[in-house]
Amino acid sequence: MRFRVKSRETMRELSKELSKAGIMNRTEERLEREVRYWVLVSGKLEELEELAGGVPAVAEALEEFVEAYERLEVGEVVGGEDGVSPSLVETLHGAGLIDGEGKLLEKPPLGSLTVNLLLPAEELDEELEGARLRAAVRFTMAHYVEVLEVDGELVERALDIAEGYVDEDELEEATLVGLAESVLAETVMESLKEDNRKDALIARVMESVPITLEDEDELRVEIDEESLEEFLKHLQRLGYLKVKGNKIWW
Repeated sequence: MRFRVKSRETMRELSKELSKAGIMNRTEERLEREVRYWVLVSGKLEELEELAGGVPAVAEALEEFVEAYERLEVGEVVGGEDGVSPSLVETLHGAGLIDGEGKLLEKPPLGSLTVNLLLPAEELDEELEGARLRAAVRFTMAHYVEVLEVDGELVERALDIAEGYVDEDELEEATLVGLAESVLAETVMESLKEDNRKDALIARVMESVPITLEDEDELRVEIDEESLEEFLKHLQRLGYLKVKGNKIWW
């Protein structure tokens, strides 16, 4: 189970709090690439308002753009925040209204600008006349804290601590992964009590797949044999067992 956090500072703070609670963890930073496809729709504000009447995605993007433009002030840095409207940046760059430092040089009437609306391709159900497809590759640093525990109580404690550092969606996904790892590890350890041969263990666990949590059928744990072998190596790295040939000790 691992958590993705927004900054190096948050990563270090979360790792420190987990360690204080006796929860083994490690941090990881890596450069990630995200590819996104956009549909570019250009026109004067009046033209786009007419188009927006029949295309909800255009209406939503246009409303966001207008609100963002109205909040702008001359001299303000545009595009420095993750939440900034991509359409706003595209339009201002195209009109030559941003200097080399990203500051807004002037703020002409919105109706005089050619607005460049960027719509996420996956949100657009219909083809738009005159629209162009664009691809963007974004390079970002990703910061992770991985919890090196599969014990149910330690996993729950780690999730409680992470609440103050991790976004809700990220926490929800980590919760499901943590529960799945915990129940899979418990299944493996219980199977070992019957026979410590690796091939026999894998066969017994695979007979149990998909595994569901006791008293809860909303979560299914699915795994194939190759992934199960890798999970056994993961448990070995955590010190829960030792695999040698076809024998497993714990």
